[in-house]
Amino acid sequence: MHMHRTTIEHETEGQFHFIDVTDEVVAFVKESGIQNGMLHVFCPHTTVAVKINESEEGFQLDFKDFMSELVPKKRYWRHNDLDIRDEKTLCEDIALCINGDSHVLQMLTGSASETIPVIGGKLAMGTWQRIFMIELDKPRPRRLELSLMTAESITIAEGAEQAHRSLNHATPAIKEENTSQTPTEVA
Repeated sequence: MHMHRTTIEHETEGQFHFIDVTDEVVAFVKESGIQNGMLHVFCPHTTVAVKINESEEGFQLDFKDFMSELVPKKRYWRHNDLDIRDEKTLCEDIALCINGDSHVLQMLTGSASETIPVIGGKLAMGTWQRIFMIELDKPRPRRLELSLMTAESITIAEGAEQAHRSLNHATPAIKEENTSQTPTEVA
């Protein structure tokens, strides 16, 4: 097993901000040199969703309108009630913790990650499919962790060359790491 990793970072603009990260993900896969494997896109934030859908403004506005009606911000959320909330989950900035609706939205969208096959060095996605990081809370810095795994045999020298190439061509928002299981060859 061989794995490439990277982190993508973005500043979000607020609730229902869709950030299309597809081009950054495609560049990461291309720079890895991996032809066949599985790409996992994971978000370690509890109020962000990672989803695959089409990049169409009407859809994004429909999503925002529907979810805002389904999960209204101005209702009683126990998560926001500081008299009953578990103190271990409070933020230093209390205003950032008043986000019960954001947590419910994330649960309804159903995913903090997506897994996409890589075939022939390309993401095996449909014509209109794009990868989105969707902010469900307030504006803030967010990150995605990308892991590209393959069973292809690759020598450490090849892996080091690919990692060097990726680091030299990565955008400033992308940090790359190359890992493997053995010191000689990964099978």
